[in-house]
Amino acid sequence: MSVLSNISATVCICLLFCMAAQAQPRISLMPVAQGFSQPIEATHAGDGRIFVAERRGLIKIIDESGQVLSAPYLDIRSLVDDSESERGLLGLAFSPDFTNSGRFYLSYTNLSGDLVVARYLTDSTGLPDPGSAEILLTLNQPFVNHNGGCIRFGPDQMLYIAVGDGGAGGDPGDRSQQLSNPLGAIHRIDVSIPAGYALPSDNPFTGQSGAVQTIWAYGLRNPWKISFDPDNGDLWIADVGQDAREEVNKMPADSAGVNYGWRCREGIAGFNTSNCPGGYTDPIWDYPHGNATGASVTGGFVYRGSAFPELFGHYIFGDYVSGNIWTLFPTGNGEYDTTVQGQLVPNGQLTSFGLNQHGEIFVLTKSGTVYQVLSSPTSIPNQNLREVSVSYHRSGEIIIKLPTNTALKTVEIRDITGRLTRSIESPESIVRLPPGLPAGIYLIKINADTPFLGKIVVR
Repeated sequence: MSVLSNISATVCICLLFCMAAQAQPRISLMPVAQGFSQPIEATHAGDGRIFVAERRGLIKIIDESGQVLSAPYLDIRSLVDDSESERGLLGLAFSPDFTNSGRFYLSYTNLSGDLVVARYLTDSTGLPDPGSAEILLTLNQPFVNHNGGCIRFGPDQMLYIAVGDGGAGGDPGDRSQQLSNPLGAIHRIDVSIPAGYALPSDNPFTGQSGAVQTIWAYGLRNPWKISFDPDNGDLWIADVGQDAREEVNKMPADSAGVNYGWRCREGIAGFNTSNCPGGYTDPIWDYPHGNATGASVTGGFVYRGSAFPELFGHYIFGDYVSGNIWTLFPTGNGEYDTTVQGQLVPNGQLTSFGLNQHGEIFVLTKSGTVYQVLSSPTSIPNQNLREVSVSYHRSGEIIIKLPTNTALKTVEIRDITGRLTRSIESPESIVRLPPGLPAGIYLIKINADTPFLGKIVVR
């Protein structure tokens, strides 16, 4: 790092030395914000900000410069039971028309230990109105674990709610296989009406006697994070296993009513096969428990951003226990290439993945640091950031000196939202970034015969 205290502004830069791109892209993590308390969700409202939900019941904002605002966006700690590790504020989703409606949705464990889905409104100043809370669903939780709680809007504008099997071990009530029970399932509701919610007429069990009408898919143990691929509407479901296997499911956009098999199966293996109806859908990938893999899958997103074209179409996910991250990429005929990216989260505890409005992916950790996912070469350790020569002129120009004889092509500078703020052509090994960069965190990509990747912090 270069920190020059005798000038009015300071620029710190670190760059990752990169070799030529490999057939299967590698990723690395760049820290962009820290100081959170057990963050479990990072999402956007379409306006450049990133909203980070903490399990204890606070929602905070990372602004477009990468700064964490001191005042929380919303505080519902008085409503939330976070006394157990799988309870608390569990989900946050902004309505697709948030800029007009001011509506957003939370899922949390209430003081009775039940899972609640509630709608909130913003007031005339654009701030949340705590008094506007409207509880849409309350689901009884018989045990303290397996709440699920992830909520997402699908491309059909419906709200999808992932719910665990209610807890204990082995699903003792066989809840996940019972359509008469709402647990161990993904639910789909229409929240576009002024109050309450409507039941979509095309839900798979609408009109079926005894079935919970909101169920969209079932046979799940503890779906810890779901997401939609914006390109095709496919729903990705990461389901935490029991004793032996973790699984990733993909529900095609044209399917509904799918049974993923828990408690009859755990991953692709049998678990408790008594009173099992059959007709299960296999996960697209599962992995065994172990030190090299992990023991609690954390679902992510399909990358559809623009900063790293080599990652386009890859599903990025990880494991809470090991800190491992993987990418899955379809090869055709229902097959997938799986790339183990490595233990990228120090000491494990990878709580969640997040997404900004430009499709860039973030990683959340229990320690409170939020990272951005970057592409990275296979030949260099993912977290081995190396120093290069940097100077800052009073005129505001930033000069980066690269190794001699580096033939440059283009330089890209992107802000924390992933937006391209500068694109510079340069044939030299000296990169001169123009003045006028506001304070904030920036990703820099230098496309050259030997590419570089890193971040600039302007203070």
